[in-house]
Amino acid sequence: DPILSISGDLLSSKGESGSAAVIQFDFLDSNGIEIEGSPGLLSNSKRVGWYSYLNQRESDGSFVVEFIAPKGTKKVLAGVRDWNNSAPLHMLPNLEMAKSSMEETVENLRKFAEIVKKSESKSVVFMFSGTTFVQEVRANRPIRLTTELIKREIPVIFNYHRWNRRDEIPEIIDGLIQIPIDITERVLPDIAELDFGEKKKIFVVSYPHPAISKILNRFRVLGWDTMYDARDEWEEFEKVGQARWFRTWNEKYIVHNVDNVTAVSWPLAEKLDGFFPNRKVEVLPNALSPHFLSPGYVQKRSGQGKIGYFGHLTSSWFDWDSLIEIAELRPEYRFEIIGHSEPDGLILPKNIFLLGTKTHAEINQIACEWDVAIIPFKVGKLSDAVDPIKIYEYLALGLPTVSFRMPQIDNYPFTRTVEGINEFCESLDFFMEQKVPIEEIEGWLK
Repeated sequence: DPILSISGDLLSSKGESGSAAVIQFDFLDSNGIEIEGSPGLLSNSKRVGWYSYLNQRESDGSFVVEFIAPKGTKKVLAGVRDWNNSAPLHMLPNLEMAKSSMEETVENLRKFAEIVKKSESKSVVFMFSGTTFVQEVRANRPIRLTTELIKREIPVIFNYHRWNRRDEIPEIIDGLIQIPIDITERVLPDIAELDFGEKKKIFVVSYPHPAISKILNRFRVLGWDTMYDARDEWEEFEKVGQARWFRTWNEKYIVHNVDNVTAVSWPLAEKLDGFFPNRKVEVLPNALSPHFLSPGYVQKRSGQGKIGYFGHLTSSWFDWDSLIEIAELRPEYRFEIIGHSEPDGLILPKNIFLLGTKTHAEINQIACEWDVAIIPFKVGKLSDAVDPIKIYEYLALGLPTVSFRMPQIDNYPFTRTVEGINEFCESLDFFMEQKVPIEEIEGWLK
């Protein structure tokens, strides 16, 4: 009775609902005769027989349908048909049937738990993160925390987001198993009930996904220490189209029902205190990874006006209009921008250079010649709640930093937070002439 899945991609000329198409099933025995037994995980109607809506993702049209064939099945016939669509649908010729990722994940989790039980670690962490899988190119809080936990031989179950449900799941490595959110949602009860022996179990909710409120108390009853680590102002992300899943009531429920709540900045902590947590929200700012700087790194500062940035480049919060105006007001400066997800069709001045994504080692090599670093985020409630990891990395690289308004970093050393473009340009000019005492910065970072 294995759970099987059929996956594929369904494209439409315009957005369609999840019920725009269905997949029908017939189950045959070795003689080609239809089996009368009932399959699992499917619906039935007189019109189409056994079926399931494809529930394709809006972003890419991918779908995964899971089912359990009735006993005696030797052949499965599956056919896709349109249903409630208002425009033509197109099926790509890449259908696959395989053992369900969910079933395989549950098996891997149980094996992982046995390994953890025999390990010398005193604890295990379930990091429920809304970011991508653990990698070097992305430098956000849950990935950095997980990387440090693994280095300290503390095993981690890491939930991540994938944009296509057909993307491969990262292999299990020592002390780390990673699960995409589309599977995690369905195996949360299995994770809650995993047996780790005498290990301390810590459940870190890194973003307030709606699935958490349905399962949170089960984790608590089963002995998990629960923690909501608020790393972003999710309500504002939802307003700019970056977190459509967000619901205020859900975040309030999580804040009120976990054992502890932490926030990355004091403005965010003040907001969450208004949700009446069990304890006062504690501010835990970001920090510098001791593994960020390359061995033997030396800051050179070009002295020729090289300005740098690395990180996310989405127009939802990166202020491209202001950066372009700043570059036009300071044509003698060279602006080198490292990152991903910049908007299409950008028309940039000749002194702005997009360098793409880079590893930490590559960033070290490029940024050692920068004179000043920048954080040109749009001013608003979203940026007011931020404590960007990049500010710690900029300072570690020996770079003074100019940022638009960001209350959490107002008093950070060799950092200026400004309200407008002219003040931004004046601060660039100021730092171009300033020497940065590395010993002072190193002491602050420690």
